Amino acid sequence: MENAGRRPHVSAEAKGGNPLVAELATTDSRVNLLASYDAESGRMRIVPVATGKTDEKSLELWLVMDGGKTRSLGVFQPGTNGDLIIPADMCGTITDGTTVAISVEPFAGSPTGHATGPFIAIGTARHL
Repeated sequence: MENAGRRPHVSAEAKGGNPLVAELATTDSRVNLLASYDAESGRMRIVPVATGKTDEKSLELWLVMDGGKTRSLGVFQPGTNGDLIIPADMCGTITDGTTVAISVEPFAGSPTGHATGPFIAIGTARHL
């Protein structure tokens, strides 16, 4: 990863209120993130980024079922805003108390249909 060990790259246009953007790189090359900040709204958005290079990885969202088995809910696509559309047949499986996790997978997602990389985040869904 070309940004490892260096300060994040930040750019913004002086006119038009365009957001500031920073490319965030980890030192171990596991994940790339793109952060954008809109000063007017105060909103910071973090988006996973993958480019398809041999050392690049993708972030994949998983439903973690009883017994620890996983089922993919989708791969975060590069260049999107971080939204993920859950497959229609999986929508009913996400309820209060459902465990979801994000893993680091080979570019474009797990080749096995189950999580192969490490979980970098895990949590339980609940109503606010």
